[in-house]
Amino acid sequence: MKPVTTFPAIVEAVCARYELRREDLFGHRQTSEIVRARHVAMWLCRRAAGLTLAEIGLRLGGRTHAAVIYGCRTIDEALGSDGELRHDLETITACLQAVGSADAIDVRLCLDADPLQLALLICANPRAVHSVSLDDIRSLARCLVGMAIDAGALTPDGSATADPTDRTLAATEA
Repeated sequence: MKPVTTFPAIVEAVCARYELRREDLFGHRQTSEIVRARHVAMWLCRRAAGLTLAEIGLRLGGRTHAAVIYGCRTIDEALGSDGELRHDLETITACLQAVGSADAIDVRLCLDADPLQLALLICANPRAVHSVSLDDIRSLARCLVGMAIDAGALTPDGSATADPTDRTLAATEA
């Protein structure tokens, strides 16, 4: 499987989602929130970045490959019954796929805001959001394209799959 993202992007996304500092993820504190985030990072590094167990352990604060195995298994086992964890992983993964492997993109925009609502706000009142940077707009655009592809409204090459008006009308009539 080809890696879809990089270690720095995963760290940034996990820290943003769980509101942690990088030092928390790499450190030795064992609060349940930090351990959960660390295990999610391990799982994503294994699945989405294609890193070896030893590489993940080394990059996440010098942990052993056995600790990484344990973290990945913990996430695998919890996925079946933990809806919140499943939602966290889906959100982080979708954002990572939307922004690709560009480490400099601020994935917090994808994780903290509803991209569609933010886009509507920008369209409705461009002057009210003068503080939105060009990088944030690019990140937002990538998130929206990713969401549109996931929803089946766009193909990966960017062409539309259906008339969006028909889907809106069908949704309001249902």
